[in-house]
Amino acid sequence: MAVIYVLLAVLVTLGFLLRASFFPKTAVAAVAVAFALWALWLVPWITQHSRQELELFFTQRAYVLNVSLCLCVEAVLLMLFCLVRVPVYKAGRWPQLAKQVTACYPGLLFDLVLGYVSAQLLYAYPGIDFAALRWGAAAVMLVGIPLCAFGLRKLLPDESLRLELLFITQLFILLLAILMSGNLH
Repeated sequence: MAVIYVLLAVLVTLGFLLRASFFPKTAVAAVAVAFALWALWLVPWITQHSRQELELFFTQRAYVLNVSLCLCVEAVLLMLFCLVRVPVYKAGRWPQLAKQVTACYPGLLFDLVLGYVSAQLLYAYPGIDFAALRWGAAAVMLVGIPLCAFGLRKLLPDESLRLELLFITQLFILLLAILMSGNLH
C-alpha cells in the first residue's frame, strides 16, 4: 500500500504541475501563495499527532475510500479539461460550460500530497525543527510551483503534448485509485 501512496503522490504532483502550466502568470502566483499558506497551517497540525495516529489515519478504510473517490473525481475533471482543450472539439453549449468550469479548477488534491510528504519528512528525520519544516515547506511551495509550472511550459512548449501527458497522468491516477480502494483487507 505504501508503494501505491508514493506512486500516487508523484503522479498527483506531476498532474498538478502540468495543470498549472496552463495557468496565466497571476494564477500560478495565486496558487503558489495559497499552497504556501496551506503549508504554514498544515505542518503544525501534523506535528500535533503521533506517527501511529497518522499511520492509522492513512490506513483507515473510510479514509482510503474517501481519498480514492476524490482522486477519481479529480482525475475525471482534469481529463475533461484535456478533452475540451483539444482544438478540434466542437464548440457548443455544454463544451463551453465544461471549458469554463475546468479552467478554474487548479487540482486541489495536491494538498494531500503536501500533507503526506510533510508527515513522511517529519517522521523520517526525528530531530528536524518543526518551524524549519513549516517555513521550508511554505518556501518550496512559493518558489517551486511557479518554477516547475513555467519550467514545464518551457520544456514542453507544445500545448497538445502537455495535454496528452496530463491526460495519461490522470488515467494512471484513476487506475491507481481504483487499485487503492480494492486493496483494503
